[in-house]
Amino acid sequence: MTTKRSLILALLPLTLALGCPKTGSTGGGSTVTDIELTGIDSFDSVFREARDLDERFDSAKAALDSGRTTLNSALGLAEGTPFADAIADLQAKAQGKLQVAVDEGGGLSLQASDAVPANVQAAVDSLNATLASYKAAVADLAGAKDDITSLVNATKSFPSQLQSDFKNLDLSLNEVPGKLETVRDNVRIIGNMPERVDKLGGAMQDNIAVVTGTFGGGGRGATAASPSSPTTSTEQGTQSEQGTTAPSQPRTLKRK
Repeated sequence: MTTKRSLILALLPLTLALGCPKTGSTGGGSTVTDIELTGIDSFDSVFREARDLDERFDSAKAALDSGRTTLNSALGLAEGTPFADAIADLQAKAQGKLQVAVDEGGGLSLQASDAVPANVQAAVDSLNATLASYKAAVADLAGAKDDITSLVNATKSFPSQLQSDFKNLDLSLNEVPGKLETVRDNVRIIGNMPERVDKLGGAMQDNIAVVTGTFGGGGRGATAASPSSPTTSTEQGTQSEQGTTAPSQPRTLKRK
């Protein structure tokens, strides 16, 4: 004889599937952007690792945003001025006195060949700090690619596992919908990590290309490997295991 409880248990997976937005859903789906722990130990051990990665990506995004903001501020430009426009403004104000230099570790910096106005020097100092943060961030993003792949593979079955095995996970019926929503949000965020890393690394490399193209240098791969291509060679040299590029001679790149 079918009891009320057994009927509820039998229909629970279908109810959950219909009642909660699917991972990656766009129509009315969740807008949660931070990974949250679920209280399920077997899941949270993986989600903690993903949360640490997500925080590293947040730091890379902060470096990207603050680099543009501080450069605009130093040059007296409006907030939100595109990076390329700010670099063009710096070039005009520096009157040909800036050039790209490459250090022994493959990092880029701007150097002035003669005295420059205070606002130009402030912009140079800001940009050099930004280029250093890009170098570290791009190498970090490149190193995270394998970890992301592992996390995506490890978590994609979590929603179905929770629905089918909630009793062994020590969950009550009332807890399952809320836990499932959190798990699906986390899995969605993790699934978006590869694209997020590519966009962050690509934006940094594009900004590096603007600097080297304006003040001299090799372009998009000049300071570090792209996150999606950590071992690709460029015209500037062969990238090291840390994702940097060994520069060609001379060490100081003259502006064309």
